[in-house]
Amino acid sequence: MATRFITYHDLDDLRDRRKRAQINAYINSTRKEHRFRTSKRTSKPPLEWQHQPQNPALVKVEPGLAEDSVIERPSSASAEDVDDAPSLPGRTYKAEALATPQTLLDGFRRDPFASFPVTQSGQVLWAADYFTRVYARDNASLYSDEKGNWLLNRLFSLALQSDMLFEAIILSMSRLHPAGQSAIVPGGVRFSYYRTSVISKLHRRLAVKEKATDDITIHTIIALISADFFAGHDENAATHLKGLQAIVASRGGLEHGDFDRFTIYNLTGCHALCQFASERYRQCSAAAVKPQIELIYPEHPYSPSLCALIATLPVGFGDIAIDGRLSVQIIKLLARLASAAQDSPLRKDVSVTEVNKIGIDLLSFMSQRSVTPLERSICVLCFMFNIRDGLQATRNKGQQIFGEFLGNLKNVLKTTSETFMSLEGCTADLAIWGVAILTTVSTAEGLGLSEEERGETLARLVRRHPRTARYWNEIELRVKRFFFPDAWIEEFHIWWKKEMAEHAF
Repeated sequence: MATRFITYHDLDDLRDRRKRAQINAYINSTRKEHRFRTSKRTSKPPLEWQHQPQNPALVKVEPGLAEDSVIERPSSASAEDVDDAPSLPGRTYKAEALATPQTLLDGFRRDPFASFPVTQSGQVLWAADYFTRVYARDNASLYSDEKGNWLLNRLFSLALQSDMLFEAIILSMSRLHPAGQSAIVPGGVRFSYYRTSVISKLHRRLAVKEKATDDITIHTIIALISADFFAGHDENAATHLKGLQAIVASRGGLEHGDFDRFTIYNLTGCHALCQFASERYRQCSAAAVKPQIELIYPEHPYSPSLCALIATLPVGFGDIAIDGRLSVQIIKLLARLASAAQDSPLRKDVSVTEVNKIGIDLLSFMSQRSVTPLERSICVLCFMFNIRDGLQATRNKGQQIFGEFLGNLKNVLKTTSETFMSLEGCTADLAIWGVAILTTVSTAEGLGLSEEERGETLARLVRRHPRTARYWNEIELRVKRFFFPDAWIEEFHIWWKKEMAEHAF
């Protein structure tokens, strides 16, 4: 049994004698295995292009049939097994109109004289036939002159002399062919080997001065660009275009170079194709995700635009922002939340999408290491306000939008309730509002503090701020300085009176 190993694709690896010898030994061993194989291949079901009619229907030749309309019908064996198949007597058939290869199984013509410069297979024969019978025919109006079809007379003739150009054309035809259930080669996946082969041969050809700028090299690069474009590899197409432009410039450019009219047409169209690919790549490429947000903290005197932004915040948050404890990014986020919660509960004209975006941005800041503990606690409390006010009408939306974050937030809420009142910059007003949010907000997913944890949180507030936490009038005055709708005040008042009576604060 031959030893299996990773095939080398790097150019330096291919130049190594030992590695080349290893590859050749592996190829020779597999040839022997296939030569002496007696059992049929039963590992995978045959692909659609491999289905062959065992007994093709015979069609008698009509009298007076033109000589060029009589063809040799291919046998039912695949191209790889031609040598092993029993010889069949030659028969002539009437040439009928053939549909495009993607709808007609075994609709390609054979190459009985082995004129192709690469190893023949059913896929290669199909792609070559697709180029000569479909692609060249459909584009004949663009590439024809008094000498005939340039695609067949010039380009395909060059491809028959160069295995590199032939493989590039095969690759481009496979990428151009639409993928689907009826496709003989779905998306050109089975031709991926040819791209590696073409690239390695192109590298070696560019190292030879006499061949680096000839027509075969230029048409190979054009076919590579076409293949990469239709495969969606826009960045590779742009890279090939730079090399193609350098080669064309070394031959005098499009205006002064010795190019025929159809080569100039191909070069111009290739440039336009790459411009479209660059624009598509620019639109589809998302901006790089920054691991950490760089927060900017304002310094006095504040700019007029920042002062106008702070003026839109609730009074309590405005005081904290004026003290310089909030970054510009947090201030802008709180301003968005204030705009959505002006007539709390959330205004009818505020879209659910905007509410969800605010919640996601709050979660993003909560996970940043660059934010201060006070800012992180404010984001947690504002998220609880946002998720209650924004998702109360649709009780099950929280799990759909925020997913597993809701489960992680249970631990975050418990930690916040235990520590946020002792943070630097946490005033009595902020502490009272935070306790009101933590003890009032809960969701259908069970996000919130338990009854025991709520009582412990209120007890910590009373011990830290006894002069305000013991009197409802003081509490009501301070919670209104933040995000706390009037509809929630009565609910919090009932719970506060019950807790004060039970624990006799």
